[in-house]
Amino acid sequence: MIVKFKYNNFKICLEAENYKPYEEDKIRQAAYYMVYALGHDDFKEFCINYEYKVKTCYWKNFKRYCYYKKYKNFHKSNGKTNYQVYQHLMSGQELLPNETEIDNEADIWLRIDREKQGKRVIGYTYPSSKWQYILKWVLEERTAEYIAGNLGHEYCHKLNYSHKKNNTPHRRHTVSYAVGNYIRDFLEKKKK
Repeated sequence: MIVKFKYNNFKICLEAENYKPYEEDKIRQAAYYMVYALGHDDFKEFCINYEYKVKTCYWKNFKRYCYYKKYKNFHKSNGKTNYQVYQHLMSGQELLPNETEIDNEADIWLRIDREKQGKRVIGYTYPSSKWQYILKWVLEERTAEYIAGNLGHEYCHKLNYSHKKNNTPHRRHTVSYAVGNYIRDFLEKKKK
């Protein structure tokens, strides 16, 4: 199955493999939702104005001190400003496994993983492969909005944005997590 959608100046081309016929509609809907969320004017504003703060604590003379440190850019943004991150996301220039042309199109090759059973992993990808994977239980149990967020998260990895495996205070502010969460939150708000 190959699906193509466009919203404003942003496009998606999603090719899926290993899906069941009853999963096709949800995959199509998730692809449309992803391009709708990223192509929407609100996404540009979200990226450009992204900032966050992290609570840091330390001990001195047996007393605990805490403060919040403010960050004005995405974490692990490869040295890019928020605006440069936005431009890169919109460019559709995937860097992994190979650099593609700038075409304002998210190229997504999706395979359904029917083997992994854990509930901690939703999807994954490898730098050496064009494919991104989503676990079958996610397609069965999650909404299309939720899956769209995962597609966005894994798309960011293909643009070479990474995050640590363990859950640190900064991880949810990496490009991959921030964009994936934005997509889900944006779509949930639009649903109401």
